[in-house]
Amino acid sequence: MATRVLGVGNDLAADDGVGPAVLEALGRSALPPGVETATVGADALGVLAYLEEPGGVIIVDAVRMGAAPGTVAAFSAKSAKTRIAANAWSLHGVGLSHALELAARLELPADVTIVGIEPESVEPGRPMSPCVTRAVPAAVETVLNLLQPPNRAGLAGRSCTCD
Repeated sequence: MATRVLGVGNDLAADDGVGPAVLEALGRSALPPGVETATVGADALGVLAYLEEPGGVIIVDAVRMGAAPGTVAAFSAKSAKTRIAANAWSLHGVGLSHALELAARLELPADVTIVGIEPESVEPGRPMSPCVTRAVPAAVETVLNLLQPPNRAGLAGRSCTCD
C-alpha cells in the first residue's frame, strides 16, 4: 500500500503555490520506499482520485487556520473543522474542504493528513510571500516526519511559525 503526498495549489497566486513548492523541495529528499508524490494543481477535486484506494495520503496546501502567516501545522482531515458554504470562494475551482467533505460522503477509504501552511496573501499575479517561502523547509520536514514509522500509521507532526 503506497503512501501518496499531494501538493495542491496555484503557483500563480502568491502563497497558494506553497503546496507545489513543498512538493518540489520534497523531490530533493530521499523518500521512503512506497511513497508517491503528485502535484494536483488548483482544482482540489483532483485530490479525489488519490483517495479512492486505502492507505495514507498527505495533502500539502495553503490553509487558512487563523494563525500567523507561515505557520505549518499537520492534522487529520477527520479532525479538521471545515465549514462548507454554498457560496464559498476559493482559488481552487472547488476548495479543499469541499473535496474532503465529498470524499467523506463517498466513504473513500484513504487516511488523509493535511500539512497546512498559513498564507499571507493569495492574490493572483504576486509571488509567494517571504514568510511562506521560509516555511517551505519546515513543511518538508513535517512531511518527512509523517512518512517515518511509526508516524505512517497515524498522525504526527509539528507546528511552527515564521518569525
